[in-house]
Amino acid sequence: MSLIFQTKPVATIKGRATNSTDTVTINGVTTASTTPANAAAQINKILGIAGKSIAGDEYMTRVQTEEVVDDE
Repeated sequence: MSLIFQTKPVATIKGRATNSTDTVTINGVTTASTTPANAAAQINKILGIAGKSIAGDEYMTRVQTEEVVDDE
């Protein structure tokens, strides 16, 4: 058995709300290459339903998770 870390295909993005200092956390976003501005634009399509939005600025983070898998 040979175990390795493998990046999961989803991540968590945290960003600051555009109308307050609240932090918004969005789970299950893609790990594909993107910019903070594009990530915010796509997330805001969903948040807009509830009248919320986040900014793609220096307060945004994207956390990728790795899991252990058998490499054999």
